[in-house]
Amino acid sequence: MSKMTPVVLIATDFSPGSDAALRGFEALWPKGARVRIHLVHVIEPIIVATTPVPASYLAGYEEQRTHEARVALERLARQIAKHFAPTAKVQMLVPLGSAHAQICKVAAKLEADLVIVGTHGRTGLRHVLIGSVAERVVRHAGRSVLAIPTPRS
Repeated sequence: MSKMTPVVLIATDFSPGSDAALRGFEALWPKGARVRIHLVHVIEPIIVATTPVPASYLAGYEEQRTHEARVALERLARQIAKHFAPTAKVQMLVPLGSAHAQICKVAAKLEADLVIVGTHGRTGLRHVLIGSVAERVVRHAGRSVLAIPTPRS
């Protein structure tokens, strides 16, 4: 790492897998160590395959989703700040697009030293049909990625 302060991107979809990733980061990263954390939640565009919907409705819906994501990210930022204060700087990003592509794009732009993602642990047909954002990030990020699985209950 050539930078004085490491840059860590933590991707979240607010699922149990993302929560596990955040807890894993807090457990692994030494308290008191300096770090710049970027919390990222990607708003994936809505694909309408039925009756056309007015663009104004979709824009309002995406604005609402973005607002809700920012509120949730603020809660996570406060949690991280409590854990690392005063050595961590936390920023929040809510890009619009494909989750894995936006995570990789933001990681490259920030020159992130580490990308942290949670995994849902899908297998079989669900994995084939839904795919894995974490898997795609690992393949395409071009930087270190820590994928933390959702704990099995």
